[in-house]
Order: sequence, then structure tokens, then C-alpha cells
Amino acid sequence: MGLIASKGEIIVGIDADALLDVDALSYMVPHFTTPRFGERVGAVTGNPRVRNRSSLLSKVQLCEFSSIIGLIKRSQRILGKVMTVSGVIVAFRKSALLDCELWDRDVITEDIGVTWKLQKRFWDVRFEPRAICWMLVPETLIGFWKQRVRWAQGGIEVLLRHGNIFLDWRQKRLIPIYLEQLASICWSISWIVVTITFILKMITTKTFIYPVFWSGSYLALLCLVQFVIA
Repeated sequence: MGLIASKGEIIVGIDADALLDVDALSYMVPHFTTPRFGERVGAVTGNPRVRNRSSLLSKVQLCEFSSIIGLIKRSQRILGKVMTVSGVIVAFRKSALLDCELWDRDVITEDIGVTWKLQKRFWDVRFEPRAICWMLVPETLIGFWKQRVRWAQGGIEVLLRHGNIFLDWRQKRLIPIYLEQLASICWSISWIVVTITFILKMITTKTFIYPVFWSGSYLALLCLVQFVIA
């Protein structure tokens, strides 16, 4: 309804509980007006940052959004595509939304769905790290679980709905993004299986203390490297 009522060509959306940084729009709008390439920009996603930091869970998510999320989007932009815009802060070109027939109303994560619809119509989706939006994150395990399940369901819906990209060579840049999402789902399932196996092994062998293997140190080192790069 807001899009229909709007008179401008650039539509900015934020979550109801989010606070837009004072200079965010100054960084996002020029992407749409750049000579030669700006006319193909359909959306620009901003950089969400956590503003509630009163619990350990929210502080962990602060690290996640400040490093990992931005690093993923930067890496995906090397391919010229992104998995999803951040629904908490994104600017759309109105004509691009109309071209891809707006948001899907039958998916649980409309931001992921519209990102793929735009890119399949060959609209460019960009990431602007300087466009900061201060957001609230779940501070309870139940809220966190519901959020991540919703994100995972949205990713699976995209895989099921847009598997036809493999039949169109023009969509070749979306294939690595598709495979990365598929790999992340397989990783989650594998993690559950390994965890259950580990618990069963402890119960059957009655050994409840295991030494720290090299893999733990290796993962910790990778985490630190990831933070530094991000």
C-alpha cells in the first residue's frame, strides 16, 4: 500500500523498531543515479547494526552482524549477486519492484524472495556498508530460535522456487549463491547428526570429559581471521 501511494522512484523500507542512521540515505541513493550503471540498480541493502546489548545473546549477535553478515554480502557482491537484501534496511527502485511483480505474499521471508525475483529479471542488487541502520535483535533463546527457523525456511523456499536457474545460462551468477545456501542447510543437518552422535558416544562409553582436539583450535583461528577480514 505504501508503494502504491508513493510518488517517488526510490522506496526505502525499514523495520518498525529500527533507527535509520542520519547519513544512511546519502550513501544509498547515489547507487541509483550513477551514470551508465545506475539505471540497472534495482535495490541497495544497508548495513544493520545491533543496538540492544544488555544480554550475552545480543552481544554475540552484535559480533555476527558487525562482521559475518557484512563479509558474506561483500563476498557475494564479487559475483555480482547477493542472497538477500536486509529487510531491516533496504532501498528499492519502484519501477524494478513493479517489473518483478512486487513481493511474494506466499513466502515467509519476503526480503529473500524479492531479491531473487529482482536478480532473475537482471536488476542489480548492491550492498552499501556505510548505510547503517540500528536494529533490535532477540534477547531470548526462544525468540532467537524462531528468527533463525524463519530465515532457514525462507532460504529453503527460495531453493524450491528458483531451482530453474540451472536451466537458463543467463542466470549463471546466481548458481554459486544457490549452492552456498544449499551447503549451509546441509551443514546444519550435519551438525545436528554429529552432535547427537557425540552425545550417544559419551553415554555409551561413560566418558563425559573429552580433550580439546586440534579442530577446535582450528575453528577458533578461522573465526578470528574472519573477524579481522570483516
